[in-house]
Amino acid sequence: MKQVVFSAAEQHTDVGIICDQVGEALAVETGADIAIVGRNPSAAAMMHVQRKRHMENVAIKSWSTKAGINLWRVPESGLREHSEESGSGRYWLSCLAELRNEFEYAVIQGPAAGASSEAALLGQLADGIILVLGARSTRGAVARKIKETLEGAQSRILGAVLSERIFPVPERIYRRL
Repeated sequence: MKQVVFSAAEQHTDVGIICDQVGEALAVETGADIAIVGRNPSAAAMMHVQRKRHMENVAIKSWSTKAGINLWRVPESGLREHSEESGSGRYWLSCLAELRNEFEYAVIQGPAAGASSEAALLGQLADGIILVLGARSTRGAVARKIKETLEGAQSRILGAVLSERIFPVPERIYRRL
């Protein structure tokens, strides 16, 4: 798997932190170039993209933020600025091809699967999708419906991540370990 989309079941579940952790862990394990494509870039990243946006056919790495030796943060809005394609399908097909050309791996923060059909499209075009479920908010029936929708759209579901999990073991015991 070279391009993986992480998509929350619900809009309020934060996927960005998980994408960052996956990208950073992958960067430690391999010397290959890795892109973390985020939906909500920092203000500094957006200023950098806006300065470069007038340029055409520039490498993604040139306007992305380098976060490590082999790790780049790519604002998804920057991809939109540099894309000549219109419409979700053609746009994402073009973006994923560009990412494949420049990066060995891409960890993509996708839209909420429960609120957007774009998540299913990304699951089809990328190597697969991982559904992020909120431990305190996502209900089983909602997760099953999203899974059925993604499968119906022929998205490759690679797995699920449970976020916001609270462990019942007291912190003082963890400190002793």
